[in-house]
Amino acid sequence: MGAARGAGRHCRRARQTGYQGPVSPAPLAHESWFVPAPQRFDLQWDRLNELPVLVAVVTALLAVVTFTLVDRVVDEPRLSRLDGLVRIEPYLPRIVSVAIGLALLGTVAQGAYLAPNMDLPTGPAGLLLGGLEVVAALLLLLGIRRRATALLLVAAGPIGMAFYGVLPILERADLLGAAAFLALAEGRRASPEARARRNPRAGLVMRVLAAMAIAVLAFSEKLLNPDLARSFLGLRPAFDLFSPLPVDLLGRDDFIWFAAGTELTLAALLAAGQLPRLTALVVATPFVATLPLLGYVELFGHLPLYAVVLVVAVEAQAQRVREAQAEVAAGRAHRSVPPLLRGLTRGAPGGSRRLRRE
Repeated sequence: MGAARGAGRHCRRARQTGYQGPVSPAPLAHESWFVPAPQRFDLQWDRLNELPVLVAVVTALLAVVTFTLVDRVVDEPRLSRLDGLVRIEPYLPRIVSVAIGLALLGTVAQGAYLAPNMDLPTGPAGLLLGGLEVVAALLLLLGIRRRATALLLVAAGPIGMAFYGVLPILERADLLGAAAFLALAEGRRASPEARARRNPRAGLVMRVLAAMAIAVLAFSEKLLNPDLARSFLGLRPAFDLFSPLPVDLLGRDDFIWFAAGTELTLAALLAAGQLPRLTALVVATPFVATLPLLGYVELFGHLPLYAVVLVVAVEAQAQRVREAQAEVAAGRAHRSVPPLLRGLTRGAPGGSRRLRRE
């Protein structure tokens, strides 16, 4: 039944756009969520050595270098107005659980597995995959066996590769990264020390996998598959922000290359982790801005990524607050040392200077 619903979606899109070719489940994502029969667009691996790919990669590297230098020279300020975010830090695993659970329910309601592009197969295999999604979603929404359910969801990636191939699962690595965070992170029942020790590592795994998903999509939808991107822009010309401009820098596909470079840059910044709160804002902006244009499919598809961005912002602010509290505690400890003792340690290596610095 799920596969029939998915085929129906693709057929309706095909009739609306005039495409008369064969219609079957889509192997790609994002653009392919809205383009009929996207499987007719093949990846063009020979484009790897072309100028747009080089420009996109260089732009991403320059952005990471720039953010790294700024972070070291200026240091991202604490921004005390954001301290309220720290209150939800103990509840981040719960928030991520709800986001993943809703995403899974929304996806299975469309007759798909993990993402709207991967239609459930017919027969027992479809029932098995769909049942796995529903069970995982309900357990996450109810908060039952969070770690075990998260590990089951992580395993859903390799299971899906047997039915859909490697590339569609890699494009969904953001959901698997959020699941990995649930498996590794500590929640409100743990002590603040335990959260401060474990959650940054869990967040790192989550960030890297989410960055992988964005980077893979930059190549699979645009850099190596410009025909798919052109088809999407043909259906939704409002997305081509460069169409009114008379300037062609890289040819008629300037906006496609710009969008690919932007995605690759966002992926690199997210993985690097420099200026994390600014990075979270930059990454979230384009994905939130497209919601009014693309609707509920985009919403359910990107819920795991929204959760990733929230975790990055909250954990970064919590780290700043912990650093500020440590500085205040060190200052109090220094003032509590008797003046005579401070005078005796002044001549010792690292004596009073070390106390003042700490």
